[in-house]
Amino acid sequence: AVLQRMQRLMLLCTLASTAASLPVHAMSLQSELLGWQCRQGNWVDSPLRLRGGYGSGYNLGIRDSIMIAHSFKGKEFGPAQEMHGATYTVDVEFHVSQLTPKLNWVMDIGEATTMIKDVLSQYNLKNLDKIFPDENTTTEFMSKKIFDGIAAKLKGSLSGSITVKLWESHSAWASYHGDI
Repeated sequence: AVLQRMQRLMLLCTLASTAASLPVHAMSLQSELLGWQCRQGNWVDSPLRLRGGYGSGYNLGIRDSIMIAHSFKGKEFGPAQEMHGATYTVDVEFHVSQLTPKLNWVMDIGEATTMIKDVLSQYNLKNLDKIFPDENTTTEFMSKKIFDGIAAKLKGSLSGSITVKLWESHSAWASYHGDI
């Protein structure tokens, strides 16, 4: 049975360059195949998920958005060296292995939403070149900065991990995942 599942996963990996491109019938195999991935030619048990989530446990997701202005330094960025704007959709996922006893939640959704809004307010409607004058404020860089702000606010109150995903468009994103 494991060999059959691994063969099906190899077929899925061959079919898909991204999870979004998986055919509908292939996505139906997702629950059967969770936890396996190919690392340097070896199939190993892993927390890889075709669509969201990290390992086993519970996840709570909150979505918000911010509008920023910035420019990049370096010819590699081409026209993005000029000042331009971006609207990021911000997804934050809180991951825990166990729900809070008696409350049966990862955390209070209202408190999580307020905390995320507070962290994002540092960047929303701001010129990131003024906040980080010596940095290229790429989507990757900003996902880590937002992660750091949320992790600092949660210090000691949540045991698990966080994923911050910034969507530049419907088809491009960057994320940072770490333990807290």
